[in-house]
Amino acid sequence: MQRKGESVMERPVSPGVEILNFGGTIGDVDTIRLRDIFGQLSIRGEPRIVCNFYEVVDLSLAALGLFIRTRRECALSGGDLVVSQPSPEAEEIFRSYDVLTKIPVYENDSQAVAHF
Repeated sequence: MQRKGESVMERPVSPGVEILNFGGTIGDVDTIRLRDIFGQLSIRGEPRIVCNFYEVVDLSLAALGLFIRTRRECALSGGDLVVSQPSPEAEEIFRSYDVLTKIPVYENDSQAVAHF
């Protein structure tokens, strides 16, 4: 999910809004860890999650499916999941698999936070 030595970084922005920074490859194995992270954020109430994909170079289909499912689950709890700053590689993957119609994508974190 991250390059060697990196991890998902969680940054609280305002009450209930979390920014998660991703980098490297988000693969099938990473979905287990992501489910745990998203689950913890959901426990806090209305999950409002910004996923910053600035340094993402590849995503597996399982990871894409998890982001889409998590967005639906967030919506059922009164929250949402959006993407900010997708790398060119991530944007191409989103276009190829029609993710842009399923998850809102913003140019930067400020615009993504304003979504909420």
